[in-house]
Amino acid sequence: EETEPSGEVVDWSGQDMSNRKFVGADLRNANLKEVNFSGSDLSGADLSGADLSEADLSEADLTGALFVGANLRGANLMSATVKQSEGKTSALPVNFSNANIVGADLSSAVLRDALFCGCNLTKASLVESWFDGADFSNANLSFADLSDARFGQSQFAGASLVGIRGEDPRPVV
Repeated sequence: EETEPSGEVVDWSGQDMSNRKFVGADLRNANLKEVNFSGSDLSGADLSGADLSEADLSEADLTGALFVGANLRGANLMSATVKQSEGKTSALPVNFSNANIVGADLSSAVLRDALFCGCNLTKASLVESWFDGADFSNANLSFADLSDARFGQSQFAGASLVGIRGEDPRPVV
């Protein structure tokens, strides 16, 4: 089922929008708090400034979606795909604090200055992603794949990096 927002600022808070297509949708500044987008296709959607706190984005396709200034605090991105499309920046800066991102595919994403504080990224794929200046304080990155990812000036205070693949991103002291 294809769903097209009206062009006005969307308020779908708490609604079930699972297993739908929102390809290229304009959802800037939308109130998407606690929305169920599980299994939905949001590829190429513009979610800049949107409130996706506590939203369920599990198994969603977020390839090429824009998250500039979006709030994903407490969101569930388990097994979601968040990849950068050619010529697009996936996120600058975005708040993923306390989000469940277990097993998500964030490979090739550009998430500079993003907040991942208290986030669960267990078994997530961060391959070839850019996290320059990101804050991973108290995040769980256990068994995540960090191969060829960039973490320049990122913070890892209290983060768990048990069993990671790739280089340990913490600065050597």
